[in-house]
Amino acid sequence: MSNNQVRGPSSALSSFLRERGIRAPRNVWQRRAAVENVNEGENAGRLAESTEEDTAAGIVGSGGVYHAQLGGEATVPAHGSSRASPSTNVGLETTVMEVELEVNMTTHMEQAMESAAANWPGAWKRSKTKLNGQEKDDRKDAALSKRKRAKKISDSDDDHDSQEGECLSKHIASRSNHSKRRGKPPHTGNVGGNGSISFCDRCQRRYLVGDDAQNLCPACLSIQTNRSGADVLRKGRKKRGKVIPEGSDEGGPVKSLRNLCIKLIADYIDQVEEFGDISEATKLQIAKIIGRYRQLNSTNVRLFIGPGEDRLNLSECTYLDEKALSEVAYMSPNVHQLYLGNCGRITDKVLKIIGENCTSLASLSLSGPFLPSSTGFITLFQGLGEKLRELSLQHAAKLDKGAVEVLVQRCPNLTLLRFDQCLKLGDEGIRRIADLKHLDFLELSRLGEKVSEDSLIHVIRTVGAQLRVLSLNGHSHLTDKVLNEAIIPACERLQEISMEESEGLTPAGMVDFFGKLKAPSGLSVVSLSRNVHMNDDVIVAIVNHFGTSLRRLNLNGLDELTDYSLGAVAVGCPNLTELDVSWIRNVNDAILEKLLANSRSLSKVKVYGCNKLSEFIINRRWINKYEQDIRFIGNEYI
Repeated sequence: MSNNQVRGPSSALSSFLRERGIRAPRNVWQRRAAVENVNEGENAGRLAESTEEDTAAGIVGSGGVYHAQLGGEATVPAHGSSRASPSTNVGLETTVMEVELEVNMTTHMEQAMESAAANWPGAWKRSKTKLNGQEKDDRKDAALSKRKRAKKISDSDDDHDSQEGECLSKHIASRSNHSKRRGKPPHTGNVGGNGSISFCDRCQRRYLVGDDAQNLCPACLSIQTNRSGADVLRKGRKKRGKVIPEGSDEGGPVKSLRNLCIKLIADYIDQVEEFGDISEATKLQIAKIIGRYRQLNSTNVRLFIGPGEDRLNLSECTYLDEKALSEVAYMSPNVHQLYLGNCGRITDKVLKIIGENCTSLASLSLSGPFLPSSTGFITLFQGLGEKLRELSLQHAAKLDKGAVEVLVQRCPNLTLLRFDQCLKLGDEGIRRIADLKHLDFLELSRLGEKVSEDSLIHVIRTVGAQLRVLSLNGHSHLTDKVLNEAIIPACERLQEISMEESEGLTPAGMVDFFGKLKAPSGLSVVSLSRNVHMNDDVIVAIVNHFGTSLRRLNLNGLDELTDYSLGAVAVGCPNLTELDVSWIRNVNDAILEKLLANSRSLSKVKVYGCNKLSEFIINRRWINKYEQDIRFIGNEYI
């Protein structure tokens, strides 16, 4: 063992004893067993010599008196404590044996003294008296000096005795050498033959030796011999790349080069002079990102407008004043689809410019036009004329029946009409909508108490035959009458229905409605958000009649639903793509896991207020059949 041996961590007490040369033998019994058979004859001779020396020193065995000679060195013979080979240096053998005997001297001496005390109590007292005196200190000094000499001789002899010395040092080494992190085990051969314990050359673990020729444990041996000796490594399933939809700004952990460029452009939009030749989808996505951070202003809006634009989608126009909005209309005369979100600064002048300049406009959507008067809307409708096919107005505070009359007269080819929170319409304005004969999309939401149920029934009866989408949200005064007298008899092609925040509807009426509704292709979208009185029977009726055709289902706020109806949705709606179960307290891990297992087309799940969902089920990665991640929205763990 060399002087620069690497040692593992040790306690303060071990360091203190090591500095003073006090060392305890390690694996003593293992070393004795290894050399016992080889040196049995030699040990017997040394035992006799040691006995004679002890007798001369005053220590009597086999019933004699045990005395410790002052200034001498007391030794007690031990069986099998010499070196493994007769050819080993004699001085080293003697020193190692003496060191071992000295370390164990206290134990052997106490046993011998106890045996002698039983026969000669007087002698025991004399011996004990001597050891308690100066001789005890002398014995410690002698043992310390011998330990130092033994260490020096043992270190110098390692280079000459490479085989036996290395084996002995490995046996004396600390247990930390058996760790896998320390590399090779201290012993790889079979000392005891079959049935002994050895260390595997491959995994460094202990195993019971069954064959003298093997150096591997059974587990490693089976791996090595499998497939003609080739190691077999279990390979996991190769993950397929995530499919990123066109126009999506969600590229997963590693974004695509396209999305990185879009994000970079959006961050430095004020330094961009022009986009150059980029696709329409890319330009729309840049506009979406800029609008999300409210960075669209009168300067950078010029990047998105021009005579070659076919679609113009500006979702955040908060910082666009009248001049900037007028420039949008002037610079984009050939636009077919125009959407201006949060356009609270738009005026009658801007509406007039849009009507006169955008002669090819087929789809117009305005969100938040608070300032324009009824005259401004009349001018707009007169300018757009028969080419207008889709009109969506949200928060048009001054839109009244006069503007609706002009709309019906000048834009008779409308197929999509959406009035949301246009509180000045009234019954007369709503009834004028019945003259639009080509509508297949009708949304009349949150129009206030001035719009009666009878007016809505009149409109639905008149235009319901060709309707595919019907939305009557936010009418708390609606009752089952609108279901039985308007929707059931008139709407025979209905595919999507939304009746949110309609507290006047009863569960029994809704069950009857879904049972009698004529929908040849089935309902693909059903939204009953905030109808707090709906119960399990309504949901079960939806699943029984339209479960296989449903794509989107909104059950937000239906707190009376139990595991029964939620389990029916999980099992009976296999084609769902979007689901909203927010604020339903009974939604738990088991129901959601069953839903995700059966509905393999899901892409989005809203779970606001579902406090029974655990972090495990939400943070787990779920993949639909299109290899896309299923998004969870609204939970505290997300």
